Amino acid sequence: MKKELQRAVEAIVEEDDDDCDLEATERAIRTLCALKDLKSMQNHQPYPKFGSLGFAEPPQEFKCPLSGIVMEFPVVVASGQTLDEKSIRRWLETDRSCPMTKQELPHCDLIPNLSVKKMIMEWNKLHSADTPASIVDKKEEHTTYSNEEHLMELLRRLSCSTDNQDRDAVEQIRKLTYKSPSFRTLFGKIEGAIPCLIQSVGINHDLMMQEDLLAIIFNISTDEDVRNKIVADCGASVISFLITSLGSENSVEMSRHAAAALNELSKVDSYKTKIGESGVFPSLFEVLRFREGNLFSSRDAALAILNLCTVIQNRERAISDGAVMPVYEMIKDRILIDEMLDILAMLSRHQKAVEDMEGIGILHCLFDLLKESSTTEQNKENCVAIIHAMCMSNRRNLRNVDRIENGYEILSQVVRTGTSRAKRKATDILNRLSKFVYLHSA
Repeated sequence: MKKELQRAVEAIVEEDDDDCDLEATERAIRTLCALKDLKSMQNHQPYPKFGSLGFAEPPQEFKCPLSGIVMEFPVVVASGQTLDEKSIRRWLETDRSCPMTKQELPHCDLIPNLSVKKMIMEWNKLHSADTPASIVDKKEEHTTYSNEEHLMELLRRLSCSTDNQDRDAVEQIRKLTYKSPSFRTLFGKIEGAIPCLIQSVGINHDLMMQEDLLAIIFNISTDEDVRNKIVADCGASVISFLITSLGSENSVEMSRHAAAALNELSKVDSYKTKIGESGVFPSLFEVLRFREGNLFSSRDAALAILNLCTVIQNRERAISDGAVMPVYEMIKDRILIDEMLDILAMLSRHQKAVEDMEGIGILHCLFDLLKESSTTEQNKENCVAIIHAMCMSNRRNLRNVDRIENGYEILSQVVRTGTSRAKRKATDILNRLSKFVYLHSA
């Protein structure tokens, strides 16, 4: 418990005085209460086990190698190491080498490690539920009540105060919703909280405030219940604001937060069609092309496209709005290959998308990926699925595939070593090639 207290205190000290981590503070208070209980118990009862007090030690791989604290936003650097985003960004301000391997980094792009983040969230959820009520002493209930009053006061100031107070209120809400899941949850519980927030979007044109408001919308939309309430209460207004904020003429941060919020809201099944009808796709494609931004924005835009295109009508809209070319450009430059091939495989079910692919000569690019040893099995499967769709659509594509296969036997290799789906698709292509060659040689 002393180690837990030390970690919590370090997390508090790391922050500026006006930016104190509320969760770390609450954790420190709970730990101190537990130590006090142990002190009063030690002469009367056996020493309780650490885990029984709800303070199980997090796995070492959940901790950032730089800070030693459990990662909040794990990201992968160019060397393949996973660190917390805040720590590695601070490191990269003065040093372009990997802090773990010491090798020079070819670039400073940071890729979210979603699998590690999910494991950390599941671990936190599991162990936070085990804290005994006798140790908490109703502090959590009191904290929730205090948080609710505090948020209501900030929203009141936001809706009726001066510009300077508005700015202060927005900044506080942004910090609180970033750090505390309980504050995000409150937006779904306090009636009128979301409309109040969205109303301020329309009346405040200061870019800094717009950026803060975008960040708040993203922060609260990571809570599933709040996400649904945003859609129910202010869906059209929010989508309009997010699309406007995606454009490259805005700041990189605005575009990043807007793409991230759209990614979250596009998970609401009942709202996917409405988002697609809003004309969002050209703006999302622009984010894919905007290389001066960062991969976080591009990846969120790609995931939003994937979420939306699970609806057939949205796939057709995306194709009509020119989806194939920006996706192909990303694949050609080997950027976000996983997401781009997922999108292209989904779009290839439509004839118009196949025609667009034929027009830009994508077959050679797909076969190059199949030849590369670094291409994952899932990506190879998507490549074969796209090639299969193109062969089913046009015999001219079969002729091109036949020439490539005769030279390299790439599909034959997939039949021997690929996934079951890739083998099935590759085998069907080869069978069609055999019939095609037989018919044209007869």
